[in-house]
Amino acid sequence: MKIVFICVNYFSDKETLRFVDAIFKQPAKDSVYVVVVDNTPREESDHFGNILQGRYKHICWIKSPLNLGYFGAARYGLEIFLKKNILPEWIIVSNVDLMFGDSEFLSRLHDFNCGRDIGIVAPSIRSALNNRDQNPFMVYRPSAMRMQFYKLLTKNYMLSSFYAWASNLKNRFLLPFKKSKAHSLGHIHQRIYAPYGSCILFNKTYFKKGGTLDYPCFLFGEEIYVAETARALDLQVIYKPELKIIHEEHVSTGKTKTRKMASYAADAAAYCADTFFIQKPK
Repeated sequence: MKIVFICVNYFSDKETLRFVDAIFKQPAKDSVYVVVVDNTPREESDHFGNILQGRYKHICWIKSPLNLGYFGAARYGLEIFLKKNILPEWIIVSNVDLMFGDSEFLSRLHDFNCGRDIGIVAPSIRSALNNRDQNPFMVYRPSAMRMQFYKLLTKNYMLSSFYAWASNLKNRFLLPFKKSKAHSLGHIHQRIYAPYGSCILFNKTYFKKGGTLDYPCFLFGEEIYVAETARALDLQVIYKPELKIIHEEHVSTGKTKTRKMASYAADAAAYCADTFFIQKPK
């Protein structure tokens, strides 16, 4: 298999089945393998796994021992896959609330020769809510001051909830009328800082050079983690808009910012700020 999807399911069986069906309808399906990691806590879990594995040959359903979070589940699925398989050319870590915006998505990726200096590819991810491309997540690396500010902001539930509300409002009503920095620069393969987390395309070079999915936070901040890992490994993250994904958004996490979600965001903000954006003494 040249392309392996690691899909994380959490109370999203319908979306998982739909996304898996969409993967295997692509022309390059014969070079693809799908690993579905099920984070959903339930008494009877084998039934859903049997449905998935009964549909297609190149699929593996893995029940996580508990809800491991996003990258935690992806790491668990990848570890199990690699026990019996060699590292594929591409590993795609994704949510399941996605659809392909192009019937040639996998064929384009299959034929893409990215070279040795590219570790991560960010596809075009169009929001189904406002048709806005969510990539690039960040074109440029944020300042330490910005990251430390966000860390302080997320510690306060009321402030972080207002910030999230204002950000969603901006994304829904203002951003669709404004060109992104990436599009305005006009590059087809533009180097960026960070990819959006709902679908990240890892080239095998990322893992061969020492990159991992060993992100310790339960949710949020995965974009910063992989961006900083690629940066430390001297690998590029590129935005490739001809690879098109449609994102329904927040099927698993919901659209409201609960206190539990806010605590996950605060933990992630603190980890990223204090791990990657504090100048260490010489």
